[in-house]
Amino acid sequence: MWNEEELIDSLARGEEFALEILFEHHYEALWKYVLVILKNTDDAKEVVNETFFRAFRHARHYQGKGSFTGWLFRIARNLSIDYIKKRNNEIELLSDIPEKVINDPLKEKLFEELYCLKEKYREIIILKDMAGYSIKEISQIMGITTSAVKTLHHRAIKRLRDKVRHVRRET
Repeated sequence: MWNEEELIDSLARGEEFALEILFEHHYEALWKYVLVILKNTDDAKEVVNETFFRAFRHARHYQGKGSFTGWLFRIARNLSIDYIKKRNNEIELLSDIPEKVINDPLKEKLFEELYCLKEKYREIIILKDMAGYSIKEISQIMGITTSAVKTLHHRAIKRLRDKVRHVRRET
């Protein structure tokens, strides 16, 4: 069994097996993260694939100062932002999220309101509550302090809770 450090060293040497193993380990979480940003399945797949291509191509530049996962997420985040800018048009809300994700009025309202939050709040909720990353990992991904992550997460949850409070009463 390979540990991540050995795989990253192999990746930096250009060994494709390491990319395959890391791809299998990180693909789903990255895809969910990018899907929430881009709101389109095909676009998310394209950006995640490009993320791994760039990670493979630039692995020798990874310095190990943060987690490898954080590095991958930063690449995916930057590529997602570039992708949106390049397309230069609005992406429809909830346009291509799998139906199984939205199966009741409360979840639907949560997703609608999530997209209406400021990007920094949306990203914190996606990483912490949907992808399950720790405060420390999120700070590495976003390049902010752990206390900033905690503060932003608290504010994001409060704003989201305030926006969906009336939906709970109706159901």
